[in-house]
Amino acid sequence: MKRNYLLSCAVIATCAIFTPALAAAVCLERDVLIGRLATGYGEAQVGVGLASDGSVVEMFVSKTGTWTIIITTPSGRSCAAASGTDWLEIGLAVPKGEPT
Repeated sequence: MKRNYLLSCAVIATCAIFTPALAAAVCLERDVLIGRLATGYGEAQVGVGLASDGSVVEMFVSKTGTWTIIITTPSGRSCAAASGTDWLEIGLAVPKGEPT
């Protein structure tokens, strides 16, 4: 659970940088966008989080290392906010003093 929380925090922090780019991003119905990620890139959802503005931020990754972050706004608009290659899954590092 803590791993998903930290991944979600990282995704949300990353998306804060890319949010202004949403106007130029690829925006589709959420189901269509996710379908294209699955069939075109083999990407599946690995994390999800809720942004402070109520948007849902989702991270999709493939076994080959491609990745995409999509943001769905409260109005229902879903956009690919960022994408790339060479995704590397890192283990959860629990800070000292944190319960495991």
